[in-house]
Amino acid sequence: MRELQKQFGNALVVVGVHSPKFDTEKSDAHVRKAVMRYHLDHPVVNDAQLSLWRALGVEAWPTVILVDPDGYAVGVVAGEGVKAALTPRMEWLAAAYRAAGRLDTRPLALALESARAPKTLLSFPGKILVDGPGKRIFIADSGHDRIVVTSLDGAVKQIIGTGKTGRADGPFDKASFHTPQGMALVGSRLYVADTNNHLIRAVDLDRGIVTTVAGTGKQLSTNQTGAPPLERDLSSPWDVNWLNGELYIAMAGDHRIWRYDPGANRIEVFAGSGREARQDGDVMDAAFAQPSGLANDGRYLYVADSESSSIRRIDPVTGETITLAGGDLFDFGHKDATGLAARFQHPLGLAYSGGKLYIADTYNDDIRVLNLANRAVTTLAGQTTAGKENGTAPRFYEPAGLSFYQGMLYVADTDNGAIRIVNPGSGAASTLAVTRSGKPGA
Repeated sequence: MRELQKQFGNALVVVGVHSPKFDTEKSDAHVRKAVMRYHLDHPVVNDAQLSLWRALGVEAWPTVILVDPDGYAVGVVAGEGVKAALTPRMEWLAAAYRAAGRLDTRPLALALESARAPKTLLSFPGKILVDGPGKRIFIADSGHDRIVVTSLDGAVKQIIGTGKTGRADGPFDKASFHTPQGMALVGSRLYVADTNNHLIRAVDLDRGIVTTVAGTGKQLSTNQTGAPPLERDLSSPWDVNWLNGELYIAMAGDHRIWRYDPGANRIEVFAGSGREARQDGDVMDAAFAQPSGLANDGRYLYVADSESSSIRRIDPVTGETITLAGGDLFDFGHKDATGLAARFQHPLGLAYSGGKLYIADTYNDDIRVLNLANRAVTTLAGQTTAGKENGTAPRFYEPAGLSFYQGMLYVADTDNGAIRIVNPGSGAASTLAVTRSGKPGA
């Protein structure tokens, strides 16, 4: 939509209609946060009761409806990648109505939500990675399009990226990202899922250089089997995880798990048919739904399958994919139980430690725990309502990233713009004071 806006200018007015699937998404407050998180500069209607969805006959997310100046729907496109389908119709309509003097191209005066938000050092941090040996924390400062590196006490040591949206490689102060998310540290190399650029980036921490190792910058539309990594289109990589010498990628946009081998300079689909569903089986027959979080225990790869609100497990050796806990595409909620009887709501983050899988149950504003021995799910911290309180009854606001270090769980508390530390024994939480030059700031 941004590309269409850029191409047609004020001849095209974009109005977003948010028709929620999950209960949490019905809240005006959550929608307002999402508008700021994704830097939206157009009006958004919260269709909380799906009234417009039904009136317009919409059947799928996303759906784009093109309306002409006379108020008639003159084009409907369902699914990703609408530019190619809508451009010819837009060109004809703009020319016809301009010739008839019916095209009003005066810009709309809008008060953006982001203009009212206070300036903070972190903006919607998506993922977090604690490097114990290096005594540092890597924070995907997603809303600022950069990576912030702090000491374990929260003091900022480095900032990777200019903080301006882009995809430039180069030194830390010249490189740029677009909504970076998951990270994996391999020696002195930090791999980054550069989500909205549809790229995998590599940060050389010794040399202070960012390079692109996979992706073209274009969103995947067709398969390109056999192409080298820099010639393969990707689709919204959301998390990365290093296991047995290879980088696994949660490719949220095409509902699959990919695998990158830097030694062989090869990238390929590892698991998933590409169909949005929750289906177990062999890796090529299995189906995922917007996988967005990864973790491993040295043998298995674990997946936070967000749209199916479930936790999946893949055996890289046998190729078997199973569902450990949770529901399905329209079977979600909040319920502590065992296995498939448990319920989550759009989980985004995972961390493994000591036979347990810690889960950022994002839309429930909670941190949950899955005991891998018996598949029992319990709530560790959070009140299932958004907030920022610390202590023994903490609250979170759409937490999305987790990392475990020295018996403590570090949480990217995304919509609070904060890093929280949770004690797995008591569930008590505190907030890490992330500071720059001794003072909080942007």
